[in-house]
Amino acid sequence: MDIVIAVAHYLGAVFAVIVLLVLSLAFDAWIALKDEKSLTDELSLAVGHPVDNATLDRDFADYAKILGERYSAELFRNRISDLAGIIWQAWNWLGLLLQIGALGLALWLTATSGSEAAVSAWLVPIVTILIWAVAIMFAMLCKLLTGRYPGQAKRARQNLAELLAKASELRPA
Repeated sequence: MDIVIAVAHYLGAVFAVIVLLVLSLAFDAWIALKDEKSLTDELSLAVGHPVDNATLDRDFADYAKILGERYSAELFRNRISDLAGIIWQAWNWLGLLLQIGALGLALWLTATSGSEAAVSAWLVPIVTILIWAVAIMFAMLCKLLTGRYPGQAKRARQNLAELLAKASELRPA
């Protein structure tokens, strides 16, 4: 019976981590949508009219210029955002290693101390929550200080470069 309880602890912990992962992905998607709306609103204010798909084709050069200036690597706040993006990625990798370490510790404790130590499997979701909380606080601090999320400026420059490349391919020679 002890082994069933131990397995239940591990399955519950894994399920909790999966739920947290889904919540994290939903949060990331929400942030991306919010950021896109914010960018569209800002572009609309900069050009003096609503930005939609019809105006995107017509005023593409104006939008590209505005975005290029806004996300320029020359701006200090964009450099901070780029650095924060690197730190963010490193934290995510470290977080994954910490989660794997917590799982390894739980397995080791269970193997050496018996099935009653399987409750330590709940360290993994606790570590996941702590990693997520620190990441969210870091992202909000970066947004507060720079007006950008970690790595947002670099992603915007990459997206703009891709759009410009596609636009040049579509333009007749």
